[in-house]
Amino acid sequence: MRERRARGAPDRGALVVSYLRLVVGMRFAAVEAGLAQLIYLVLFSYAFFFKGITGLVVTIGSILTLFVVMQMTGRIRWAEKFAAAPAPGRTPAR
Repeated sequence: MRERRARGAPDRGALVVSYLRLVVGMRFAAVEAGLAQLIYLVLFSYAFFFKGITGLVVTIGSILTLFVVMQMTGRIRWAEKFAAAPAPGRTPAR
């Protein structure tokens, strides 16, 4: 029997995309985050076709994901990204 969602209740994918649309814009939310989420859902589901090594496949996928994220964020200066922005109309204190 198919499970039915309540009317108007978004699934997890739509929830992530709708949130990111507000935070970073529609293009990033739909194209990059939506596509990445679709790929992960498909690959994660595909891992269960490997009888006996499903855990290994999921673990390798997690390690590869960590590698990619580390490469993408390795040169970001996090102190600057998380620095408090000055209030409108005020100059930052020195």
